[in-house]
Amino acid sequence: MRALQCLSIDPAVADVIALALAALFGRAALDKFTSALHFREVVDAYQLLPRSLVAPTALGLPLIESLITVALAAGCLNTAVRPIAGVFAAIMLGAYGASISVNLLRGLKNLDCGCSPAGEPRPIGAWMVARNAVLAGLALSTALPGASRELSMSDAPLLVGGLVSCAALYLTLDFLLGKVAPAAELLRGTR
Repeated sequence: MRALQCLSIDPAVADVIALALAALFGRAALDKFTSALHFREVVDAYQLLPRSLVAPTALGLPLIESLITVALAAGCLNTAVRPIAGVFAAIMLGAYGASISVNLLRGLKNLDCGCSPAGEPRPIGAWMVARNAVLAGLALSTALPGASRELSMSDAPLLVGGLVSCAALYLTLDFLLGKVAPAAELLRGTR
């Protein structure tokens, strides 16, 4: 227990994580809002809810993602908000990971993940569960107490560079694991 009391996070690092997650949740919410019918079909295809709850869930999830986006961004200005936002982000990421896991265990590997724009259906995969677990861990790290220092203008390059690095890393891994690896697997299967 004492080891947990010693854990803290630098406020600049916490802000980078919170802003990167806010961008991720904001983009996800926007994609779901702009392709609401498609997302409703995705929620239905997961077969985790009674039909009467599919439509409200398909509408509610992007609303929750939007609230998490705002809370994560606001947590950079008001550090009392950041831990709550981080916990809710982790819960949402965990729920998505669990939903994918259930369907992978059912053998439904061709389901659209619902995590990309409607024009880009992407089948679920175990890598998505691992991705969500890592992202949930990062979200929880924002709930750690902040190190006792104030941010200054000298932190601006860290914030900008951190956000650019997070975006580049996420997009690269998403492209490699979500598009290149499945295409390579299909090519191996045609030999």
